Amino acid sequence: MYAKRLNKVYPVNTPQEKKDYLSRGFDIVDNEGNVIVHSPQKTVPFSEYARVLKENQELKAQLGLGDPDGPDERDPLEGMSTDDLKKYAADNGIDVGSATTQKGILKKIREAEAADSGDDGDDEAPKTLNPGNDGSPKMGSGSPVQA
Repeated sequence: MYAKRLNKVYPVNTPQEKKDYLSRGFDIVDNEGNVIVHSPQKTVPFSEYARVLKENQELKAQLGLGDPDGPDERDPLEGMSTDDLKKYAADNGIDVGSATTQKGILKKIREAEAADSGDDGDDEAPKTLNPGNDGSPKMGSGSPVQA
């Protein structure tokens, strides 16, 4: 049995060594090079995950499998941890500012994605400009400014 990562291969002689190598990102392979255990440290970029998820949904639709309104249709961002959301934002060039909660980071990501698609995500009526006492425009709620 061996521990393998990239071009490094080390012999594994004890269960403790196996555990240590797995925790450091190594796969455990047999003498023929077949993977016995994948490292739990392996990650997949979110863009790749999203691509595969979409492909899976399209194939299920072609085959008539699955419920289109079922769990496969949910937003994959909803179930992500704050660390995963921060990584997704960084990978996609999204600034989350000072957001630290899952809800706050998710809001920043949605705002950035809506801005990219041309939708600002703001369904409120637009604010109007009202002249101030000095004649300069000031942002207001639509009612005239009292002098």
